Amino acid sequence: MTPENVRPPGQPAPRIGQLRIRNLTKQYAETTALRAFDLDVHGGEFISLLGPSGCGKTTALNCVAGLVEPDGGSIELDGRDLAAVPPERRGFGMVFQSYALFPHLTAARNVAFGLEIMGGRRQEITRRVAEALALVHLEGMADRYPAQLSGGQQQRVALARALVTEPRLLLMDEPLSNLDAKLRLEMRLEIRRLHQALGLTTLYVTHDQEEALSLSDRIVLVRAGTVQQIGTPEDVYSQPGSAYVANFLGYRNLLTVIVEESGETRVRVAALGGHRFVGSPRERFANGQAAVAAIRPEDVEVAAPGEDRPAASGEGAALTARVELTEFVGDAFETSVEAGGGLRLLARTPRRWPRGSAVVVRLPPDRLLVFADEGHA
Repeated sequence: MTPENVRPPGQPAPRIGQLRIRNLTKQYAETTALRAFDLDVHGGEFISLLGPSGCGKTTALNCVAGLVEPDGGSIELDGRDLAAVPPERRGFGMVFQSYALFPHLTAARNVAFGLEIMGGRRQEITRRVAEALALVHLEGMADRYPAQLSGGQQQRVALARALVTEPRLLLMDEPLSNLDAKLRLEMRLEIRRLHQALGLTTLYVTHDQEEALSLSDRIVLVRAGTVQQIGTPEDVYSQPGSAYVANFLGYRNLLTVIVEESGETRVRVAALGGHRFVGSPRERFANGQAAVAAIRPEDVEVAAPGEDRPAASGEGAALTARVELTEFVGDAFETSVEAGGGLRLLARTPRRWPRGSAVVVRLPPDRLLVFADEGHA
């Protein structure tokens, strides 16, 4: 019998309609890796599972691949329960963080391995391997062994091996984490190009917010085995649903505050040292409630005394602060300031502020988001 992924030349791989994950759970001894994990993936989407190490995103991916058996819940592909379907019959491609290439096989043989296991004809395998290597720009590398290839080239071989079977779903587990910054950028562009050109459906695991934002159609924020928020990159970046999501998506200033006065569109809070701010509430608050105020470094306004703009009505007073540290980060300067009472803020500005400089700092209310204090580590 010919395996479903070995098709005649020119016949495209079928696109999935929907991958449906419901109430997925997985326990390892005393550790809960997944709990009530829900996700829908639609055909043609690029979905990133984003979160810190140990949050359960790789476990979820391995459950979809069939490499890990969940303790509960269901995984359905176009209405078909995958519980009894072994990994090799699911028709999925997998790219691992470690590349997982066979060192004793050439690049071409590594790419051909899956097709050979599936029983494809030699002529068809040769054609498809050549096409896969060309897709990832490795036409002249077919006879080289992994040890003769750079890290980026090895990653391309691993990607070609996953693509050559024309998978219904491409699963990628931190595929760029072993590459340097330049190669990560190159491979990121390559992965997105191939996803679009081949009409793939991709489920991608990463802890890198920049990767997730640049690659994804939708991002799934994962925390302690559960889904925290799902949305487009623009939505989760500009409208984080919790302090945890904000923390992971670049809101590096997270201040523990007490709500003094709350309204529908504005909330006044008090922070360390008695400093008071006006922010935008992300939910309803009671006066006296503990909360977390979050703002990105690039949204913190820094000026020299006398250069500060006048305060808008209801905006609150400016903070007088002193520069503790300034770092050059390529396109800007990251400046750490101390405003007294233990309150420290990180700002990203085009100007280098010398250590010890006196500055005036403002936190625009529209950019200062206030969340319930549910823990954000």
